[in-house]
Amino acid sequence: MNKIEIRAKIIKKRSAVPQEEMLRLSHCIQKILFDLPQVRKANFIMAYMAFKNEVSTVEIIEKLLFRGKKVLLPYVVPKKKLIIPALIENVHTDLVKGSYGILEPNPNDIKEVEPSKIDVVLVPGVAFDLRGNRLGYGGGYYDRFLIKCRQDAVFIALAYHFQVLDDLSHVVETHDQKVHYIVTDREAICCR
Repeated sequence: MNKIEIRAKIIKKRSAVPQEEMLRLSHCIQKILFDLPQVRKANFIMAYMAFKNEVSTVEIIEKLLFRGKKVLLPYVVPKKKLIIPALIENVHTDLVKGSYGILEPNPNDIKEVEPSKIDVVLVPGVAFDLRGNRLGYGGGYYDRFLIKCRQDAVFIALAYHFQVLDDLSHVVETHDQKVHYIVTDREAICCR
């Protein structure tokens, strides 16, 4: 299968997950994520707002804020295909509907943080493999953003177990950035 076919198949499968099951699986993922030492000791964590039946992230963001973490969310600049990491304090009041209909930091109150300060980046995607290869949505936003982060920053994908495939090496390109861990509803997979 090519990129387009894999993307379509996984998105269709993800869309078929009932809301109640999606929340249950998301809760399992959240518990495993918070057990990772990299997350526990991180100060600055970049998260994202889930959409279209992705692993739910609202509760993750709330818990990170409650635990005193500095939480960043992406503010997207579509014309430049750019992500600006912006500090938020409240997931319910600091966000507005932005590019692609996804909640993002209010453009009138962007508190930009340098990517070099980020310890952990939670990375969205459609599919992943055990080597850390990632198939995104095709815009390249995260590939361009992740290369700006520190060498020791940790990239963690949040995914349902069916989003982890055996091998994506035949569809990834040289500019595609890998993740270091994949947290599923069953386990944390180290891809290094």
